[in-house]
Amino acid sequence: MLAQGDRLTGYRCNALRLLAPYVKKKLAMLQKQLDKYAKMLADIAKVEDLTVLEKT
Repeated sequence: MLAQGDRLTGYRCNALRLLAPYVKKKLAMLQKQLDKYAKMLADIAKVEDLTVLEKT
């Protein structure tokens, strides 16, 4: 018979195994959003650099 701790560890491992694909999908989605925002910020930085150059 499994000890109480072993059973809980088994449940935890099972839950992690079930959650892994969901977490991977979420992380991929967040990475895409971060890439998009990074690109937007880079574009804004380029525009800012140009306006600073024009003013001087």
